This record gives sequence, structure tokens and C-alpha cells, in this order.
Amino acid sequence: MDQDLRDFADKIVKYTDKAGVQYCDVRAEQQDKKSVLIENGEIEHIRNGEDRGIGIRLIKNGTWSFCSITNPKSFNEIKEILDTTIGNSNYKNLNIRNRIDLHKSPINRKEINFYNSYKKS
Repeated sequence: MDQDLRDFADKIVKYTDKAGVQYCDVRAEQQDKKSVLIENGEIEHIRNGEDRGIGIRLIKNGTWSFCSITNPKSFNEIKEILDTTIGNSNYKNLNIRNRIDLHKSPINRKEINFYNSYKKS
């Protein structure tokens, strides 16, 4: 995974913490795609592509919210989506019957773990 996605994930967690979010998890994904078009036994063209994305789940005021972005170019672009999602959590809280209460436990806010599910052989 490229460093930009890792940096975005780190900034998202820190930003949501400052925004009063009780829980946040960020999932970043990067896919490299290659395709070949063969017609009549001859290669017509070869394409290489890359897709990147970030999914964010959060709880604020007892309400789950989710947002995602494909191919983010800047943290400001992500921040706009986060602000809308956090704002929606505030609105939903007015109409919620069953609030989500998290178990109180110590949180290590200085450590972010990155898990790479793709293993090269």
C-alpha cells in the first residue's frame, strides 16, 4: 500500500478523535489491475490500472455512520466527506431509539496498525 493512503488513514483517525468521535476505523485498499485484449490471436491492447479507496466507520453520539472515497487526492477532499458524515451522526442522534454505548477501556491513540492482506509469493 502506498504511503499516501497510510498517511490519510492516520490523519482520519486523528481528525475524528478531535471531532469528538467515540470510535473510528479506517480501511484503506489499493488494487493494481492489468488486462489484455486479444482478438484473432493478436494482442490489441494492454491496460494497467490502479484503484485506491478508503472506507471509514465511526460512532458519534451513539450512532453508527459510514463513508467512503475512491481515489482520494488530498486530505481536504476526505475531510469534506468526514464533516458531512459526522454532521449526519449529530442529526441521526435526535431520532435514535437505541444508542450504541461503547465499553470503557484504555485506548492507545499513538499506535496505528496497518494490515496487509496481500502477500507476495
